[in-house]
Amino acid sequence: MFGFNRLVRRNHTYYIRAKVPDSLQILAGRREFKYTLHTNNYWEALALLRKESYRIDLKFNLLRQMAMLIKDGKIKMDLADVDRIIVHKLKQLDEVFEIKYDSIMEDTFDADAVKMFPEKEFEEEKKLHPDTTEKYYEIEKAEEYFQGYVKDVIDSRPNPSIAKQFNRIIDEDIPLISNANEIEKPQMMLLSAMRGVDKFVDSKITSLQNDTPLSSNLHPRVRHCLIAVDKQRTEEVLKSQKSQTKWQDIFNELKERKKNISNITNYSLEQSFKRLQIIFGIIGKKYIEDITYKDCQRISDIIFKLPVRLHTIVKKPENLKSSDFKALFEKGYPTVSKANAIKYLRQFKELLRFAKRRRYIIESLDDDVDIPKKEQEKKIDGFGENELKLIFNPVTYPRKKDLRNYHNYWIPLIALYTGCRLNEIAQLYVADIKYDNKIWYFQLTDEREDQHLKTRQSRRIIPVHPKLKEMGFLDFVKSMRNAKQERLFPKLKYHESKYYRSQISHWFGRYLDKIGLSNKSYTFHSIRHCCKRFLRDSGVPQEYQNALCGWQGSDTGEIVYGGAFKLENLYKEISKLKYPFLEQNLKLIKEMNE
Repeated sequence: MFGFNRLVRRNHTYYIRAKVPDSLQILAGRREFKYTLHTNNYWEALALLRKESYRIDLKFNLLRQMAMLIKDGKIKMDLADVDRIIVHKLKQLDEVFEIKYDSIMEDTFDADAVKMFPEKEFEEEKKLHPDTTEKYYEIEKAEEYFQGYVKDVIDSRPNPSIAKQFNRIIDEDIPLISNANEIEKPQMMLLSAMRGVDKFVDSKITSLQNDTPLSSNLHPRVRHCLIAVDKQRTEEVLKSQKSQTKWQDIFNELKERKKNISNITNYSLEQSFKRLQIIFGIIGKKYIEDITYKDCQRISDIIFKLPVRLHTIVKKPENLKSSDFKALFEKGYPTVSKANAIKYLRQFKELLRFAKRRRYIIESLDDDVDIPKKEQEKKIDGFGENELKLIFNPVTYPRKKDLRNYHNYWIPLIALYTGCRLNEIAQLYVADIKYDNKIWYFQLTDEREDQHLKTRQSRRIIPVHPKLKEMGFLDFVKSMRNAKQERLFPKLKYHESKYYRSQISHWFGRYLDKIGLSNKSYTFHSIRHCCKRFLRDSGVPQEYQNALCGWQGSDTGEIVYGGAFKLENLYKEISKLKYPFLEQNLKLIKEMNE
């Protein structure tokens, strides 16, 4: 029993005072717990003493469960602790690579977000605290990750009272390294292994994108921990009682996981399911445990023989059997493009990887799915002076009073003076044109269900260029507001995969053909490319180019949206954007439309 030695009376009020054991003081962050019981009644104080002492003892037990040796005021880690922490991180990364597989393959994945020492975060820390060195930053991150590791371990324990008590001490200072100049071997190994994990992240992304084996040039401790993670998975699968699992059930698990973690549309999930239906139809198997190395190799070869637009040849492709597909392949139909075949293989590979992670299969069958390297994307050229003169020719340029197609008039002009992507303009709502401090501006957002932005940096504000105001854009916005229209271009129809850009994209392609610009390297996106060049030539600083057009660069994107660049400064910079050679053309276009 704790006895009554923790009960203290001072100024007629009772306090509890409990000394923290020497070995736990560094974790507790104090030498004793002392606080008032808010009573001057002895018997009431005794009752409260029992209750509060129990809570304090529970906290002491929790600190002891951290299994770390405390000596000389420092946490003494051993190499086994280092391994546990690195294994814990690698398991987290395994799940990230699985869920973010699509964005990794599309090269839109932000690797810095999962690294143990994010470079951008260090740059921000340097700005706030110029005296911070990389060494001290890494030590702080190691301490932060150690706290997270211990919290995850405690939360996973079946005792809810321990987990609840831990939330009370997690906010207190639990230093991993007391003196940065006296780092001992385990701490040095942890810092070194954490750096190795960050290099592993880059190597893993490269291996996924190129479909090549993981680099063998890994940190020795990271390589050792990767083997341990694989061993744990295998043991869990062998203990599992499941033997026949339908691939559809696994896909449903994957679907729910992706919907909870990533911003994926129902259309994309439906397309993924249809591709898998075809793949498992070709293989002729229902259960994930029945998939073999030979199946993976066969799909890797035969998927390129799949007829294009299969649904027009067969009413219900999902009902086809393996023998049916064999007959189709022999009929010599035009086959799917290489890019589409790769989509099928990626989907299959992702499902196998997920199945292995969820312990349905042991083998790394996803390694047996051979995906050819992605073809270099078609180069898109920016328009030059002569091309822009042809596009914005008063004779051929569409009329804004065409009530069915007035979007054809405004969208290219908006793109020319903002550098926006096509869908960013096409999905605008009237409410997205805002006014503040005597400045009109576009607010690009994905807050509504039918709005989509390509990257995090795409969420931004762009002042309305003086030339757009001169061309009557604000009058157009006012007319749409008076007509009670929600969307700025309501005639554009929404598509599950192409959103609002499809209609205008097809029209612009036809328009380029009509004016003699049928070069395949020219698309609507060429306007964005040329805007970048003319922003630079107009003397707009690089950081403002990034902020206005949503290009990734240090200190852009979310901080722009948060107000790091003042609206009046953005307006001053975008007003520098000039196209002198178009002045006469635009003047005539304006006059003809008035």
